[in-house]
Amino acid sequence: MIIGNNLGDISTYCSGKYFVLHEQAHPGVPINCLRVTNSLSLDQKTVMVITGGEDGLVKIWDASIELRQQVNMLDAVSIKDLKNIKSYGVQSLDVFSCDRQSPLSTATVKVLVGMRSGDVVELNVDFNRAYTAREDILDNKQLSED
Repeated sequence: MIIGNNLGDISTYCSGKYFVLHEQAHPGVPINCLRVTNSLSLDQKTVMVITGGEDGLVKIWDASIELRQQVNMLDAVSIKDLKNIKSYGVQSLDVFSCDRQSPLSTATVKVLVGMRSGDVVELNVDFNRAYTAREDILDNKQLSED
């Protein structure tokens, strides 16, 4: 079992003991949601952890809890006129895998992010390609552009 806590740590509870796997994964703010998935890899064997915090960040970690990707939801939303920064806090995460068998599929995974403001933002993630910028995740680029 992997859990996020109010201190921003990623932890586990195993055999009656509590272990911190990564201190301050979201520094100084609670981790509101955490999802463990194997949907981010083409072989669907590689396990990844996705966390969403009150800081408005979605972070994607590998199975060793090493940070692989980070998206600031303040940059991802289309309406920027919210006055309260807490409106950008991540409240829920869900993962939707595209059809990997279809020749038309770009083999991406969509992470749906629910925010405190009520917005739902769709992030496109594909760790089978080398992303170099935040824009690559927010824009659904086709494989033919590589």
